[in-house]
Amino acid sequence: MNSCDIIIPTYNGVSHLPRLLSSIRKQTLQKYSCYVIDDNSQDDTVDVVRRDFPWVHLIEQQKNMGPSHNRNVAIQKGTSPYVVIFDDDTYLEDDTWLENALAYMDKNEGVGQLATMIVNGFQPNIILDCGIVKNQYIFGGLFHNVHQGDTGGEHRKGRVVLGACSAGTVLRRKLFEMVGGFDPRYYYPAEDLDLSLRFHLAGFRVWYEPSLKVFHYESQAMGKSLSRKMYLYRRNCLLVLADNYPATHVLYMLMAVIGREIVKPTLLLAFQKLKGGNPSSLPESVRDYSRALVFLVKNSPGIIRKRIASRQYRCQSRRYLLHVNSELLKDVSS
Repeated sequence: MNSCDIIIPTYNGVSHLPRLLSSIRKQTLQKYSCYVIDDNSQDDTVDVVRRDFPWVHLIEQQKNMGPSHNRNVAIQKGTSPYVVIFDDDTYLEDDTWLENALAYMDKNEGVGQLATMIVNGFQPNIILDCGIVKNQYIFGGLFHNVHQGDTGGEHRKGRVVLGACSAGTVLRRKLFEMVGGFDPRYYYPAEDLDLSLRFHLAGFRVWYEPSLKVFHYESQAMGKSLSRKMYLYRRNCLLVLADNYPATHVLYMLMAVIGREIVKPTLLLAFQKLKGGNPSSLPESVRDYSRALVFLVKNSPGIIRKRIASRQYRCQSRRYLLHVNSELLKDVSS
């Protein structure tokens, strides 16, 4: 069986990272190199890893660069044909997880990436992600925050998904290098989805494998305020569209955002003021989407360059991404 490089970006992860590393050490498959890249943590993460986990390759960043950039740096250190990525606030209960994941990839050459079942570390019956799905201009985890008993058993079914959450995923190194790796413009989140979409465009499947379960204490070690996280989420959903989808679809989605998220609430507030009422202020989403649109305009040269560069590996039409999502939704609802 092939070996793998395990990549774990961390920031102030001392409360959770040791649990993950301990679960990795118990794996039946020991043909791996584990890289922890610390994003200039302000806690004892580096000291704990160096003291308690000497088998880990520790990479220390001198300033905060974000998970997209750091995963690229760590992945470049390895040479194994498979790359396994975990968030620092995850862990594994199944000691055969790595063995099973790599065996699946060995047998299924058309699969470029595995999405796994991500469950809530605090409430393991709550699903956080069974692969990523698109809903209008928003992207999110399939069955996000849904009890396992409420899916009709659909969470137990393997299927092609739009994207794989980086909290726990397996991918092919050659494919990762071919499509250009993680895009550091995203910082976080949706950088994982952007990568998965490029895998699809390169002609490989992103497959959800329900037998691979990852326990995730979601967003416990990010060190970000909720308001900043929401802005980055909204901005990056639009960036994912602009980077990867057909131009006509991108235009349609942007017009929908302007109409629903900016114009409509602004006109409603103005109408309430004209009636002499005491309206509340505009929702924070108006500001977030307005800032996101400005971001897209400023970054349009980079978006165009990325779309042009994809011609080097793309063998699927960009409309194929819409087909994948449509088939995913049909499969789940059938």
